[in-house]
Amino acid sequence: MAGDASQSLKHWALNEVELMPWLWGSLFDTVRTGKNCTAAAEFFGKMTPELAKIFDRAMVEITGIVIPDVLGGYDFSGITRLIDVGGGYGQLLSAILNAYPLMRGAVLALPRCAEAAKKQLADARVSDRSEFIGGKLSRSRSRWCRCSGPEERYSRLG
Repeated sequence: MAGDASQSLKHWALNEVELMPWLWGSLFDTVRTGKNCTAAAEFFGKMTPELAKIFDRAMVEITGIVIPDVLGGYDFSGITRLIDVGGGYGQLLSAILNAYPLMRGAVLALPRCAEAAKKQLADARVSDRSEFIGGKLSRSRSRWCRCSGPEERYSRLG
């Protein structure tokens, strides 16, 4: 739990204590009523900067631990372009792009993640094959795709 340990889960624990009880409580209502849960969207929309830092650090910690399993458990070799939706600081995309040097990619995450994601992509030496897309996914904007053509880019559908 030491915050400076190489694989610390300090912020993950804080995330579980400070943020998750509210979200898990709304899951009960979803199961009980059968209605879609909007609690997560509401919660993330109202998240304070302090709670956002805890959440973002928690995601960095857990992502760092699972990267080897993701790379070992999935063959990305047939993919030429990849978008990591909700990719936060770009850790996972950086690792995938380093493992697959012909692939290009993008991180779609909240604008607050832009600076850290761009730094991560640069530090991983994949910024020439990657980009950060600031935005958020909602039910009305949940379909992203790769457009075909000479200037292939990611664009939103719908």
